[in-house]
Amino acid sequence: MYYKNLDPLRGFLALLVVVFHVASFSDNLGLPNLTSIPLFERGPEAVLVFFSLSGYLIIGQLFDERSSTGRIAIKEFYLRRILRLYPVYYLVLAIGLLVYFVLFPGLGIQDSPSYSLGEAIFWNVAFLPNVFSQLHDPGSILLILWSIGIEEQFYLLIAPIFALIPNKRHLISLATFTVIYFIVFHLPSMEILRDYIMVFFFMSAGGVMAMLQRKGIRLFGTSPAANALTYALFATVFFTDLFHFEQDVLKHGAYLVIFNMLIPTLAHDARLRITPNWALRLGKISYGVYMYHMIVINAVIFVGEKMHARGMNSGLVIGWNWAGTIFGTLVVAYLSYEYYEKYFLKLKGKYRILGAK
Repeated sequence: MYYKNLDPLRGFLALLVVVFHVASFSDNLGLPNLTSIPLFERGPEAVLVFFSLSGYLIIGQLFDERSSTGRIAIKEFYLRRILRLYPVYYLVLAIGLLVYFVLFPGLGIQDSPSYSLGEAIFWNVAFLPNVFSQLHDPGSILLILWSIGIEEQFYLLIAPIFALIPNKRHLISLATFTVIYFIVFHLPSMEILRDYIMVFFFMSAGGVMAMLQRKGIRLFGTSPAANALTYALFATVFFTDLFHFEQDVLKHGAYLVIFNMLIPTLAHDARLRITPNWALRLGKISYGVYMYHMIVINAVIFVGEKMHARGMNSGLVIGWNWAGTIFGTLVVAYLSYEYYEKYFLKLKGKYRILGAK
């Protein structure tokens, strides 16, 4: 099921990740930078919203498929995932390995990585980049892959489980998992889950909201005032420090509620049907924006460092780093979507299940 209102959200979240990394790169390298504000620091939160959004859409689709056809076609589900994610994932992996094993050492920018090529290929091809990033310093281009690994780890398990559990038990099973896993994740003894950032409860909570909506149980968007409150809370997370708690359990708890109230509210808000084309287009290319931006940042900031070393005006350096990264990322993501990803997306359409909503 396609929700037009969610495309601009995707674009906004992807840009927040870009902004977060431009700011952190500049600060870490001692380059002139814009004054820090909460919005520039919300890249990690944007990724968590992506997880909830993913759960809402994908688990909702699995639920629809099981309801309408009586089964879940596991093979087709995996093929759809492969065709949507893997082409860009493996392209970024290949570029990252080329940069860190060939380009950077050849230019004298840095020594060869501390890990072997075989290790990098194994952990990332096995969709364990979050484990890889904990064991080694993979470099920023490869570091971005961790979130895709988290999603694939979750969905490789959830699809067959949904296929086995009777439809009437899907909701209670997923809700129970969300609560129990949230508690287990934050136990002091379960530091390994936090080290590997295995925040599966965001995706499962998104799925719970999708199933509640399909069952006619509305915990969201019951009135214009309720909608406005939901949007205000979401904006508060990104524009203020009100919900930026030091304790993960409090922070994740607040985010879990706010993000999973926002997504269905926004998806079904009939008053927001008129959306600018550029916002819709940004949502379409948001996966590329997220995946390619680290490559662009490395190139842009490299030039920005040279500009700063030669005594260029700080404003010019800031403008180059920020505008160059954002514009360059949008261009690369657009070209990738139009001339690379679309081919695989057309193939993906062949594996949609007839009868599913």
